[in-house]
Amino acid sequence: MRYLKYVWLCFYLFIITIIFSKAAASGEKSAAESNKVTDIVIGVVDDIRKGEEPIADKYGLENVRIFIRKAIGHFGIFLVLGLFAVGVYFSFINKRVLTLILLFGSGFLVAAISEVIQIFADSRGPSIKDVMIDYSGYLIGNGIVILFMFIIYSVKKNKKRKLEENI
Repeated sequence: MRYLKYVWLCFYLFIITIIFSKAAASGEKSAAESNKVTDIVIGVVDDIRKGEEPIADKYGLENVRIFIRKAIGHFGIFLVLGLFAVGVYFSFINKRVLTLILLFGSGFLVAAISEVIQIFADSRGPSIKDVMIDYSGYLIGNGIVILFMFIIYSVKKNKKRKLEENI
């Protein structure tokens, strides 16, 4: 278990590397990758909804592409980053207030840096809205892990209290 914090750290840094490398991609490359993912998602959703109007026809292909890019490419990857961030910061830092400050601050910082990187990429530019989408995903990821940790802590505390009452 003592090595678990290094596993958390490796995944955390790996995801940040993916985020920054995707942010540095040209607009053309980013759009091509996004369109591949969109086509896969549309195919899966349309297979699930057999017999109904295809979602690209119902909502418009460009609207579906934008939604999927924001939901998976921004919100989704930052949600995963937020999951691992909790493990990293709670494993390496003993002071809880400092842990929370760094935890929440680092997510916003990564989101902002990923948008600033786009200034230097061909045919791309930063977006405050994307920073907020990214940070929302990050906070949801944090919340999932913190809630899970709280539930485990509460269950252990109740078991300990019941054992002490029986003595």
